[in-house]
Amino acid sequence: MEALNMAENLVPVDELDESAQTTALTDFANFYITLWRRNNLELITQYDQQHGYIQDINRELATNRSFTPERERDTSIQFSKNDYIRLLDEIGVKFHSTGNPETDWSTWYDQHFAALSKS
Repeated sequence: MEALNMAENLVPVDELDESAQTTALTDFANFYITLWRRNNLELITQYDQQHGYIQDINRELATNRSFTPERERDTSIQFSKNDYIRLLDEIGVKFHSTGNPETDWSTWYDQHFAALSKS
């Protein structure tokens, strides 16, 4: 029953309060920027075939490449917040009320990469 109650509390990123949404976006941006720096966004691009969210986020990151990692992330979130939110909606990840994802991003990536490799 406890697992059911935990699942009931999961919501999309745009339904989180401001503090939790900031946590969710910061966590995802750290994950995303790591993939971007490694030129390894292939899996993420599967979720943005038509809208250009990734293109917008990447353009902002490229513009601010000389910033410190923290400033780069914070500036990216500031200017690409809606793109991050829409991309998270497309990915379909749900969040706890704290802003933590249902599954941490490394685990999510590993699971989805393995599933993609099998198809």
